[in-house]
Amino acid sequence: MNKSLPPLNHLHAFEAAARHLSFRKAAKELNVTPAAVGQRIRALEARLQVALFIRLTRAVILTDAGQKLATDVREGLSVIRRGLAALEADKRFNVLTISTTTTFAERWLLPHLPDFQSRCSDCDVRIVTTDERVNFETDAVDLAIRLGRGTYRGCHATPLLDELYYPVCIPGLIGGAAGLKRPENLYDYTLIHTDWLVEQASAPTWERWFESVGADPLRTTRRLHFSSESLTIRAALDGQGIALVNIAHVSEELARGHLVRPFGTELGLRSEFRYYVVWPKRTVPEFVDRFRNWVLAEFSDRTGFR
Repeated sequence: MNKSLPPLNHLHAFEAAARHLSFRKAAKELNVTPAAVGQRIRALEARLQVALFIRLTRAVILTDAGQKLATDVREGLSVIRRGLAALEADKRFNVLTISTTTTFAERWLLPHLPDFQSRCSDCDVRIVTTDERVNFETDAVDLAIRLGRGTYRGCHATPLLDELYYPVCIPGLIGGAAGLKRPENLYDYTLIHTDWLVEQASAPTWERWFESVGADPLRTTRRLHFSSESLTIRAALDGQGIALVNIAHVSEELARGHLVRPFGTELGLRSEFRYYVVWPKRTVPEFVDRFRNWVLAEFSDRTGFR
């Protein structure tokens, strides 16, 4: 038996004839002549070297082999139809793939995403979280939002928001918002660190914060480290210590009183990093432009984190 697959039109003719038990009805369904259906089925039988039908004067009956094959062919054609239908559905919808950091996705993008989707109802959104740089030539990504210096070779990059970092904690940890007077008071507390993966020498760390406010070098031995700023914020909300975080990421918690800044709006650290919208230097689909314009507009008045 030939191990390659028979022509699809032969299988399609056989399935229709098996379902109707009629070459004539199968021909009408397939918009061909009964002779064409009969020819395709004979060719299929010759290829398989087995009889599929018993041909009577005015009817056809499936053989045992024909009944078994009809079940399998019907299932196989159904799988093909479902696959084609899914492909057509994908073609009808734009799929916007955004690559961003876990913190940005959790702290800003997800809460605001319904607004974009209401403005772009014909666009599906796929979010991929990673701190790695995107290769728009090999990665299935349309646009990225990254924390860095804006040097993304071969890409467009537009800044979103300046990065300001402040110590924050729950009010009860320090006896209220005015519980600390001097930066050195922090030595008595557990300090929560984010272990930044990008450019460690200029990352917004506690060491740089103490240096920037003119305090003595960091001396506390009670430290808690996380690889994600999102986890750092979560630990601060759980009362596990005092965290140095991007103030824009905790604006809601500050407004609700869940977190406080022990030193008020003073003693902040301006980071050399900023969030950037990054996209390739090539023509991009219209829905990518729509998302880029939307997110830039959200940050245009520096109130994007709200």
